[in-house]
Amino acid sequence: MMTNLDAAAYPDKMNPMTGGKNGRTDALRSALFWGSLWGIWEATIGHLIHLIRIPGLPGVIMFPAAFYFMSRAFAASGKPASIFLTACVAASIKLLDLFFPGRDVFSVLNPAQAILLESLAVIGIFSFLRTAGRISLSVPVLASLAWRITHTVLNIFMASAFAAPSLIETGTLSILRFLLIDGLSNGFLIFLMIWAERSRWKVPVEYIHERTSFNQEKA
Repeated sequence: MMTNLDAAAYPDKMNPMTGGKNGRTDALRSALFWGSLWGIWEATIGHLIHLIRIPGLPGVIMFPAAFYFMSRAFAASGKPASIFLTACVAASIKLLDLFFPGRDVFSVLNPAQAILLESLAVIGIFSFLRTAGRISLSVPVLASLAWRITHTVLNIFMASAFAAPSLIETGTLSILRFLLIDGLSNGFLIFLMIWAERSRWKVPVEYIHERTSFNQEKA
């Protein structure tokens, strides 16, 4: 399954050849705004989603929701750095939980770590989108699986090094659900989100023309 994004709707500043001079300012401003909204969402709706205790519900919802906030920041600034900065803002808000009494350190650090890893996955998705001008279902699926595998490995390392709670303690089925079911469903949902907004995520006309003429010259 592949969707071509080859009409022209990237903001001009998303084009690396025509990016605006205020790109860094735009990236920081959009990161602060969307990262704050994301952090507030995590602390309110995200918290309620976990309290409902429906098996698999947080895994299905949380990453696509995170993608929404990071994609808004990217759309506003046209800078991949805004994606990571947005995650840093959201993770910082999450770390405020450390100041509440009775909170386990690793129960706060693990979600903050996941937030940062999610941002790297989203950067990968949009980097491919910008370079290729199209996206297939495999791209968000692989990105979703990649950050989850990395998070699991880091979690196991922290558990062995610092005697922290580990995902292993939740059982094999829980780990497989986190990696495979949540990873695959998240990738599919994010693909649908990109497809639904295909008029927003398009490659600049100039970039398409250059790619086309370059390919014709090669032919």
